[in-house]
Parts: sequence; C-alpha cells; structure tokens
Amino acid sequence: MLVIDVSAKNAILLTGAALNSHSGRIKHEVTTVPYQVVPNQFDQSGPGFAFTSWPNLGRILAVHHSASNEAELDRVIEIAVHEGFHLTGQGGFLRPERTPVRSVQRYPEEAFARYIRHEIMISLSRASAGEPLDAVAYWANELVAKRGSGTLRLIDRIEGSAEYVAALGIAIAEHGCTADDSTLAARALAHASLKWHRWLTDPIRPNEVTEAVVIGLYAGLLLQNSQRGGWQKTVQNGQSLLDLAIEGVTPVPQEINNELLGRIEAIVAARNAETRSHVDALNESLRSPHHVVMSIPAVRIGPAVGPQGIFSYVGDQGKNVEIIPKIRAAPLLGSQGGTLALRDTDVRFEADTPCGSARQLVFPVKRESVTRRSDDRVDVAEQGIEGKDIKVVNRDREGVHWLCVAAD
Repeated sequence: MLVIDVSAKNAILLTGAALNSHSGRIKHEVTTVPYQVVPNQFDQSGPGFAFTSWPNLGRILAVHHSASNEAELDRVIEIAVHEGFHLTGQGGFLRPERTPVRSVQRYPEEAFARYIRHEIMISLSRASAGEPLDAVAYWANELVAKRGSGTLRLIDRIEGSAEYVAALGIAIAEHGCTADDSTLAARALAHASLKWHRWLTDPIRPNEVTEAVVIGLYAGLLLQNSQRGGWQKTVQNGQSLLDLAIEGVTPVPQEINNELLGRIEAIVAARNAETRSHVDALNESLRSPHHVVMSIPAVRIGPAVGPQGIFSYVGDQGKNVEIIPKIRAAPLLGSQGGTLALRDTDVRFEADTPCGSARQLVFPVKRESVTRRSDDRVDVAEQGIEGKDIKVVNRDREGVHWLCVAAD
C-alpha cells in the first residue's frame, strides 16, 4: 500500500504482512518514498485511491489524501482498510467464475427493490441498537420472494464485509490492537451510526452498492456481538452476512411505508430517465462517422470516480453492456504513453473491439477535436477530454475510426 500525504508532500510504502517462517511472527516494513517518484495522477488532495502497479511489487493500493484532523484521518483509514481488504483479504473468497470484484447496477433500476433494501437497512440499524431481528427477516424474505437476491447477496458479501472490516480498522486505530471486542464493536457501531444516519433517513441516491455497504456493515457487527464462532469463514465460503444474521429468526410481517416508497419511486424514475439520455447519446456518437472512438485497456483506468457508478443493461442482440456516466478519471498510460484526463465523460466497457482481446474502456471524440502529431501520436481537446501526446494504434471498423491507446 502506497499512502500519499499530498499537503505534506510525502509518501510511505507499506509492505506486508508476511509470515516469518523462522520465528512465526508477522513482519512488515514501512519505507519512505521520494515524493518525486509518486505518479502525477495521485498529486491531488483526495481522499481517494486507485489500484496500480509498483516496481517489484506488482498490483498495489495507492491512497492519496490531505487529512488535517481526526475526522479526515478516519476517512483515510477507512478507505485504506476497505480497499485493502478487497485487494488482499478477499483473495480466498468463494466467488462465481468471471464475477468482478466491483459492483454494477442494473438499468433500468427497480424502485421496489430499492425500497425493500432500504427497509432492510433501517431494520438492521435498529437491531444494532437492541431491537429484534424479526423485521429484518421479513424484508429479506420479501426481497427474495419478489425480486430474487442472488447478485445482491454477492455484492453484500464483497462490499459489506469490506466496510465491516474498515469500521473495525478505525476502532483499532483509535483504541489499539489490545482493546477488547466490546470496545471495538461499540466504536465501530458509533462510526456506522454517524456515517449512515442521514442516508437512512433521507435516501437521496439509493443504489445497490451503498445498500451492500450498509447491510454488510450492520450485519457484521450483529454477528460479532452474537459471539457466534466461525461466521467469518462461512462468509468467505459463500454465505451473505445478512443471511447469517437472520438465520433461525422468525419473520414478523411489516407494513409498507407508502411515503418512503413514493420518494424512492420518484428518485429512481428520474435517474432511469437521466441514464437513458446518457445511453442513447453515447450509442449514437460511438456509431457516428463524425466521431472517432478512443479505446483504453480497462486495467489502465487509474484514479476514477463516477457519481452514479457503473450501470449494466441488455443491448443489441441480447449482449450485456456496461457504462459509466460522467466519469472523472486519470488513466495510467505509462511513462511513454502520454497523458489523458476525463471529466464528466460518458464511457462504455467493451470486450469486442478492433484494439485487441483485452477489455477496453471506450468513448467517442469529435473528429475535429483530434490533432495528429504523427502517425502514432495525437492530442485531444474537447469539453471533458484533454489528452497530450497520446500513443495510439489506428484501426477502422464499419466506417468508424478507432484510436487504440497504446499504454506502455
């Protein structure tokens, strides 16, 4: 893990933990990294993160920040532990083949599924404060009966367990490794309540990923307080934290909150309409002879954020399509690949492109926005897209020109 303090202009590399075969003790190292070797993409205040490559270490997690108080430091610790758990702690998690770690939202979204999941979160938060789990069990059963929850269970396991571990990480950072379980659980619960109280009472942006984070966090804390042995291994082997938390609980029927349901329906309807506008505009431009298509290996996406996340829908010929509306990203093109910045740009993931078999991130660029430096070097300048000296390979398909970014 590379931790970058942007305001202080310093960085440290944490390696470990590796088991020392001679002493049986855990070894780790903290190495100061000269700030000038930190990739330019991480020279921003944050807090933010990206998975990247590092000499002699391979894939690592980079976390950049400008934390100046305890609350901001908590956020840095939370990001580092949550994302670090994705990178290493979930290496042994049972997962269906070809299932990505990241979470994808379905489009068009279903408002009633969002509503039921919100009731599950509210009931779990109340159960964490001492109320019975019967309401949680009822809403969980309703979700399975009306919508199914196979994919959601996987998201809950992956994102929820990482958030649970992150909350405990904050507690350990504050109270130390020798603190007892009850102290750590109380601090983690206090953090959860502070972080998610407003979101639970006012669902401005309901989505599968945030739901998974909240459900897994609260369910994990309930399981920890239950003193149930071996539940972590059961989660690793495929069971969701929610299912384990309500195992053996008798459901008690609950009334539908029509006011909450109406609010969520309005939010989801508006978001579906907005997503459709992005999908239609992106598809039209990608087929247009007035545009070229830029294509980047998806593994090079670098530091990136999409305010609405990744959406998946069924496209032409029944193929699954994934898009990120309004992404902000700084793709990692290597030392000789040039530079590229995307700001509020609609992008799509594709596996079948003229640029090779690797999964690609593609987006349209107006032809007049591309300036050629040479046969294999271009600049790009239009609203939301800024590229300098980008190394490319030229391809054509069905009347559309492709610029395949050749990252080194």
